[in-house]
Amino acid sequence: MVRYAVSLVSALIFTFCMLLVGGPGTAEALTSYQQQLVDRKADSIVDTAASLIGKATYNNSVYKDTYPYEFGCGGFVYYVFLQNGIDLHTRNNNHMIELGTYVPKSELKKGDLVLFDSNLNDKAPSTHVAIYYGDNKVIHMADTRLNVVISDLNDPYYKTYYATARRVIPGYMSFGAKTRADEVVEFAERLIGVAKFGYPTNENTLTFTSPAFVRYIYKQFGFDIGMYAKDQVLVGQYVPKEKLQRGDLVFFSTEANPGKVALVGVYAGNLQVVICASQAGANKVLLAYDFYKANYVTARRLDLNNSTSYPNNNQAANICSTAKSLVGKVKYASPYNEGTLTFNSSEFAYYVYKKNGITLGATDAPKLAQLGKTVSKEALQPGDLIFFSVVPGGQVSSYSMVGIYCGNDAFWVNVPSAGVVEKKLSYDYYQPRFVTAKRYL
Repeated sequence: MVRYAVSLVSALIFTFCMLLVGGPGTAEALTSYQQQLVDRKADSIVDTAASLIGKATYNNSVYKDTYPYEFGCGGFVYYVFLQNGIDLHTRNNNHMIELGTYVPKSELKKGDLVLFDSNLNDKAPSTHVAIYYGDNKVIHMADTRLNVVISDLNDPYYKTYYATARRVIPGYMSFGAKTRADEVVEFAERLIGVAKFGYPTNENTLTFTSPAFVRYIYKQFGFDIGMYAKDQVLVGQYVPKEKLQRGDLVFFSTEANPGKVALVGVYAGNLQVVICASQAGANKVLLAYDFYKANYVTARRLDLNNSTSYPNNNQAANICSTAKSLVGKVKYASPYNEGTLTFNSSEFAYYVYKKNGITLGATDAPKLAQLGKTVSKEALQPGDLIFFSVVPGGQVSSYSMVGIYCGNDAFWVNVPSAGVVEKKLSYDYYQPRFVTAKRYL
């Protein structure tokens, strides 16, 4: 570790920023019994770490997990946790800084990850990781001179460059009865190293594309979520990245098509995703990995206890498909005329719904906006109608634009200049004109 001189003010600013972006805040409270189990695991982790004093040497470019051991600081932490049944799935301290939940320095407990940053001038959030040992001390693989050592957090270096801490142990422990989501994840994990990546899909040989892989998994639990990512992204409920739970579907784009869903995996908890997206076949990746962080698009949650609750999602997919099929066929004008496919934007939405067996009860924007269930922009689902005012900050009027939301920030709308087109909710034109959204399914 190279020790750079930084001001105490800079260190405090960095620590404050890490508090803001470091996750959901302090770790969730555990019951007394659960805390006992966590404490036992933490004691075991610290004991394992201490047992490597004098037996492991610092080597930041090698991971050697047999005696004589060689690790960098992240490799040391990874090895110690792995020996205690916890696979952090990374030896990179800059990935570890995203694991678990944020812990204030005043609330550190044995087994917490403690991270330091001796270079605030680069983009990396940390330069070193250690394990909290108790009594204001950490145990860590320090450098080529000290190797594994116990250090006091009051020592000048550790006090100055302290960045943040993460509590990870509880997230890797199971305290209750197995849930349906647990069963889905366990089934997916059993396919790691077994399922192969390839096309065409073949369930007999367990050969899958990424979307076909997750379809195969969910079929075992009574769900058919479709063969393609563009269909799968329409099922279930939208889930913000920071609220992911085991069993959720997680979608990614590729570098060739940024922002467009192409890959999908099963969220396994602790930032881990089971995915079949490369020649490695089914394996587990971290959302903190550069590729998956850069190409993350969205996530969806199925009601895993009720596989019969998904006709509405199929209906939403059909509505979006109908809207797309009308590109180049619909004219923008009034009055409403199904024979010549002549509609304004709200009439177009009415017609698309009608083609799917749903009568909305109104064809004009103001009346449509009074029907259905109001949903926030953040909670939009495919099939929802979104309403835009004529001018920024305005209200819904007879001349307002109405679009059909179809996921991934996109909606279909009938506009005067081009007819039926796909637009993005995040476009500069639409953001200030968004008024409300309604759900009718």
